[in-house]
Amino acid sequence: MFETIRNAAKIGLGAISLSHESLRALIDEMTELGKISREEGERLYAELEKASDEYRARLSEKMDEAVNKALDATRLAKRAEVDTLKRQLADLQTRVAAKKAAKKPAKKPAAKKKAKKKK
Repeated sequence: MFETIRNAAKIGLGAISLSHESLRALIDEMTELGKISREEGERLYAELEKASDEYRARLSEKMDEAVNKALDATRLAKRAEVDTLKRQLADLQTRVAAKKAAKKPAKKPAAKKKAKKKK
């Protein structure tokens, strides 16, 4: 579910990236036609690029919040929680194995069978 939502967000961000390319082409065209100076075009592009980057960051943050909220509602464990539980389980398994090894009595050598005397 998380990946589906994230992919949808990437599609939206892709559309923003296309807008960057279109914007660059428009500014270049306006500069060539003399409608704006090269400096004005660069300043305009920088401003719009910054605004787009800020929007992208906010959108990504909002998407993460929405995904986390959805995951919390489903009561699914997050990867960090699962990883923590795996580490704890491995630690407990190690402790149990060590205790079992410490409690095992040392093996006694097998009793020698007494040889029967021949008569």
